[in-house]
Amino acid sequence: MNKTLHLIRKDLRLCRWWLAVWTAVCGLHLGLRLYQLRFGDTVSDSGFWRPLETSDRWDWMVLRWLPLLIIPFFLHADPLVKRGAFWKGLPVRRSRLVTAKLAVVLAFFVLLPLVCEVFYFKTSGLSSILAEALGTWAWRFLPLVVIVTIACFATPGMLWGLPVAAGLYGVALISILRPDVSRNLVSRTLSGTEHGEFQILERAPEGLRIVVNDESAELTSITNSTVDPETKKPVHEEWTHIKLEVEAGSLPEGVLITRLDCHFDGLHFDHQIVVLDQTVRMGESAIPRLGEASIPLQEEGNPVNSGGLYDLENLRRTWVLSTASRMSARSIPIEGAELEGKVKASLVKRVTVKRIDYGDDAIWTSGEERLHFDWTSGRSDRSLEFSTGSYRPLAVDGRGNAAILTSNFWWPKGTTPWVRHKIRPYGRPLGSATPGMFRDVTRMRDLRFAGWSLSIDNALSPDLAPLARLRFRDEMSGPENWELEFVRYEPVGMLEIPFRVKVRRPQSLPVLEMVADDDLTSLPKPYASYLDDIQLPAEPTEEEARKAFLALTELCSGRWSEFGNVKWKVEEILAQVAADRPEILFEALGRHIRSDERERSKRNQRHRQNFVHYDFESSERLWKPMDDPVNGYWWHVRHALISTATKERKELYFRHLSPKIDLLPVIERFGWLEEAMPLMQGMAMHEPAPHNWREHFTVDAMKNGTKRSQDALERQIRAGAMEFYRVTDCMVSAKMDGERVANAAWDTTVERAVELSEVREAFMLALKYGIESAPRDLLRIMNTELLEDSGDSRSRRLLLLSMVQALSVHSDCPPDLAEAAKWLAENAYELSWNPVSRKYERPGGPAHEPFFKSSERYGQWIDPKGIGTLDIKDGVIRMSTRAKSTWVGNMIFQRDVARLMKPAEGDFTAEVTVEMPPAITATWGGKDWERAQCAGLLMEAGRYHYLLVQKKFFGTKPLSQIEVLNTTAVECANRQIETPAWDPMKPVTFRLCRYGDVFYSAWRQGAGDWIESEGFYNADWEDEVRVGPFLTTGVVKPMEAVFSGFDVRVGSTPPRHPPMGKFTTPEVVPTPDGAALETWGTVRNPLRNGVFRVDGDKLTILAAHRDSTWSSGSRIGAPAVLRRVTGEFTYEVTAGPAPSDEGAAWSSAVVVVCTRDKSASYKIGNGVFEPGKLLVNQRHWNRSYPRDNFHIPIVIDSSKPLRVRFERGAHVLRVSLREEGVEAWTQIGELLMYDWPDELEVGVAGVNAGPVDTLLEFRKPTLRSGQSSVSR
Repeated sequence: MNKTLHLIRKDLRLCRWWLAVWTAVCGLHLGLRLYQLRFGDTVSDSGFWRPLETSDRWDWMVLRWLPLLIIPFFLHADPLVKRGAFWKGLPVRRSRLVTAKLAVVLAFFVLLPLVCEVFYFKTSGLSSILAEALGTWAWRFLPLVVIVTIACFATPGMLWGLPVAAGLYGVALISILRPDVSRNLVSRTLSGTEHGEFQILERAPEGLRIVVNDESAELTSITNSTVDPETKKPVHEEWTHIKLEVEAGSLPEGVLITRLDCHFDGLHFDHQIVVLDQTVRMGESAIPRLGEASIPLQEEGNPVNSGGLYDLENLRRTWVLSTASRMSARSIPIEGAELEGKVKASLVKRVTVKRIDYGDDAIWTSGEERLHFDWTSGRSDRSLEFSTGSYRPLAVDGRGNAAILTSNFWWPKGTTPWVRHKIRPYGRPLGSATPGMFRDVTRMRDLRFAGWSLSIDNALSPDLAPLARLRFRDEMSGPENWELEFVRYEPVGMLEIPFRVKVRRPQSLPVLEMVADDDLTSLPKPYASYLDDIQLPAEPTEEEARKAFLALTELCSGRWSEFGNVKWKVEEILAQVAADRPEILFEALGRHIRSDERERSKRNQRHRQNFVHYDFESSERLWKPMDDPVNGYWWHVRHALISTATKERKELYFRHLSPKIDLLPVIERFGWLEEAMPLMQGMAMHEPAPHNWREHFTVDAMKNGTKRSQDALERQIRAGAMEFYRVTDCMVSAKMDGERVANAAWDTTVERAVELSEVREAFMLALKYGIESAPRDLLRIMNTELLEDSGDSRSRRLLLLSMVQALSVHSDCPPDLAEAAKWLAENAYELSWNPVSRKYERPGGPAHEPFFKSSERYGQWIDPKGIGTLDIKDGVIRMSTRAKSTWVGNMIFQRDVARLMKPAEGDFTAEVTVEMPPAITATWGGKDWERAQCAGLLMEAGRYHYLLVQKKFFGTKPLSQIEVLNTTAVECANRQIETPAWDPMKPVTFRLCRYGDVFYSAWRQGAGDWIESEGFYNADWEDEVRVGPFLTTGVVKPMEAVFSGFDVRVGSTPPRHPPMGKFTTPEVVPTPDGAALETWGTVRNPLRNGVFRVDGDKLTILAAHRDSTWSSGSRIGAPAVLRRVTGEFTYEVTAGPAPSDEGAAWSSAVVVVCTRDKSASYKIGNGVFEPGKLLVNQRHWNRSYPRDNFHIPIVIDSSKPLRVRFERGAHVLRVSLREEGVEAWTQIGELLMYDWPDELEVGVAGVNAGPVDTLLEFRKPTLRSGQSSVSR
């Protein structure tokens, strides 16, 4: 024993430096692992520690291969087999020497590393797998020690170990200096599948439906015309592309279609067969690559769901398969052919291997697997990142190299990892790095690795609007809402689906014009010349009508602008087909709309992929009416169906009624609206509806309070299918609850707004009605740069300031932008809406007084945007407004000024004194012409008319004036009153008066005289109006005005400056108003601007210049003679010719039909708008708002008398014309009268807005099939 110990001590002394190096390496390896375990991923931030997780562990490489050098040096210090071996000549047995050598090897090269491993696993908390880990360590480390030791005993020297060690350490050095090269050397990518072949299924899984869409099959022809370089002859080459759609429905849970094979057998037509024999394959890689983070075939072209994420349970359901053939589409009959083939669908089933929930300690835990959650912030992006928290102490790659990759995530071989949202059905695959196969030595199984991260703004929600992303990130994207899932795909089988579908010939084939061999310069015939080839018999059969229509469509579709003046030929053919076979047109129109929707869906998807993923620009505006898919040639197809409709086809038209094929004119014409309304309401609940549908919903909700119409309007708001001013109008016109409208508008804005300017209006409405998320959303906007693209920094700050000012009206938020940001950061998430004070308050805080107080004495406080304040004390009214530019506007739903309005009926006088100091600052839009502040007295007459008198500061100096505006419908008469002796800084008293149909204003300062404006004649204004003080501003600084002495009293004095006609003709005596003219009716001449003379069946009207107009846009003051009619009637009269007097301009002899209150009217007649330039003067307005003029498809010689005929039916007025000497009537249009009263007035009027008096002629009036009496 002593001799053995002596040998051990001698060896230790002799090899002490080698053993010291070995001990240091073991200690260094242990220390680095413990350090990495302690600090986790932070070690990779920079410097020395970075290679620890980006390359194979160099310390482990050194530790593993160092025994190859040290053990030979140690054992061969006293050679065992050499000829001069010392033990042969010494009294030492060989066994004793070997025991001494092996004891040192065991102590230093087995026990020392073993102690380090045990210490590491105990320290790292992996005691539960200690036995398995040590077994794996022994398998990886000890074989080399044993092999080297035996080799040293068996060989005479150690020179063999030097080249081996040099090679191994060279590989290790490469892995240290160039970790990327090393990784490429040792990584390998798995591809393919281990699932084997798919078996043919005799029947589909229960509920699964895979069909070929019959309407999707179509042909596309491509023609190339070239010149043969040798023969110099034209060569026409045609390719025919064939495509169809395969749809899958009711897929069982977890079943996916991973590949589609479509074999096109051939085309069948006219007892012929064109053999295609082509196979198209989609999903070439079959099942997803094992371990790769990819969606199966369903991902390609798959639009994201409503939340902007790919949904595991709702993947793609439609595929487009296409092929091509060098056949000519012209060989196919115009009615089409039949396409025959077979579709093979390969099915796989998704199996969940493991699901890991997020824990309270911010780590996903499943045994040894721990996944950390963290945020990373960028300039305009925040990413959700995960990294492994269990640093596997011993891991080797496929070639046995050691590696610890602490920033990569590992998952089992053969699975795909998904991160899923627990609350919403969102799913997203993980992984973007090149995968590699590793073996976890602690578990002895294959693993996959890849670094990955999820971006909230892009990868998680590419289709969400910026504000919706902010909400999602703030409320729904926390790690507690997600779970990690490993799935595997197993084959189910293959389905075979044969098909034989009708395929249509292309709607537009290129027209080939054959030219002579030596003449290559002749041009092809114009497309319009081919119309003569389309012949349609007088009574066509269905086959003849279909062929003619298909030929017409093939020629015109996509080329409508090229037909110019021959479009009437196309309209004639369409009208004949629509009259005889409307089903053909309905069928084609439906196909066109569906095709347009598919193309639009593809364009939107490409737009999202190309643009939205990288920035927030969008081609779609938020509050935008529905685009009509029926345009160009297809508009005329629909028009033909509308114009030829009959009552007998009611069922047909109801069957094809849709928002895309708008047949409302037919429904209105025949009085089917009551029956059609439930259908229209149901359709509007699911898709955007045209504006005229929404008008009927509004009227129905206003008159009948129908909840279904209100629900349909709400769905239209949520679809963003109307302008925002119409959204706010729903609360007035449709009597909808304001909170309901505001909530729908704000939800739509959050989901779709891409610019800050689109957020502001809905934000103000949300504040007015207490949507509790609005302040929090404002804080999110202020704390992010997601909406930077809304414009330059100045305009963005102004928009934010506007929203902050609006919030300050409804809370204690400071109106300053910087202070508001601090206040919101402290209070936004604690604010709740108090419906009593109508303010946002903190729970437990002091209750606020309402921000406005009013009473019946002063009228109703109207503040559409919720940005004004009102306070009334001791008869003094204080009003303020802020947050945006506010103007009166010509329509009530655009009139966003804050005002206090009191009803007034009949003749009245309203007065108020205004005190308003100037406070002109910068404007919201940065334009000097918008610098203005106004306060005064306003009168509203219904939806469209108003009269105001106001005190106005404007410009940069500022300038000041008193201004009077009388607005009728769309035109405004601006009167700037002379103010020779007034002080703009002192209060001004204003007055508005009504005297019959004449309205006027006046003002004064102090006890001075009243200065009165000219009177305005407004015959079509309602008897009951509203009047009261108002204020407007166009500048950033909040505005305040004080009103005192507000009073509205009954009665008024006659105007000093009444609006009466003035003749240029001397010694003219106007005909008295109300005079009766035999056979013509009752004279209407309130402005005394007409002279009427009857000579037999001829009537002449001398109309005074300038003010003899008949238009709701100016005044209804033209001299006229009218008869009252009830129910259906026919009225004929000859008007004209157009005035030929020298200087005559803007004058017309018109025939009119109107309501008794003149709120709705239609006129048409002969006229002249400039000397020598004639026109058909035609205009229509309904409830005082002008509509577009009718389209007149004929040319009329206005220098000749024109016979006009009005025929009133149940819901329509048909207007027909014929020139003198022409027997045939020409119908020029139909005026829908579904909302006109039963009692009307009809007659003639002399219109003259020119510079001189004009004489207008009328002849031979007749009235039939109706009652007539003297007009009021």
